[in-house]
Amino acid sequence: MALPPRIGFFRGVPFRLGSYDFQGGRRNALHEYPLRDEPLAEDLGRRGRRFQFQAHVIGTTWELQRNALLRALEAKGPGLLIHPYLGQHTVLCDTFSVTEANQRRIAQFTLAFLETAGFIYPRSAENPTRGLSGALGAAWDA
Repeated sequence: MALPPRIGFFRGVPFRLGSYDFQGGRRNALHEYPLRDEPLAEDLGRRGRRFQFQAHVIGTTWELQRNALLRALEAKGPGLLIHPYLGQHTVLCDTFSVTEANQRRIAQFTLAFLETAGFIYPRSAENPTRGLSGALGAAWDA
């Protein structure tokens, strides 16, 4: 889909957006049973979104802009992507490639991002009722 360039940001670093591709959908599990003609499709939730697009930095400071974008793309962990058409998303950089044209003062990027909610680990905590019942049991034994 060819659109006029708009400004986007990744981790606060601006770039001009050319064309983009956006993928989403639902995760499904198809269950097929013996001696049954109808399968069961189970909805497992929304599929993680994928963003791929062409971006570029241009002008007299294109080299500084290119370096800033490269640092942002290679930084560890998720970052905020502000897409001019699709809004704000927390993403991880999956892959990127860059092509430069010194005579035109431009660096062209192909960027691919994966949506993420960040890493959420379960927390363990002591069960207060277990501690109390254990203490009561020990008291009865005494």
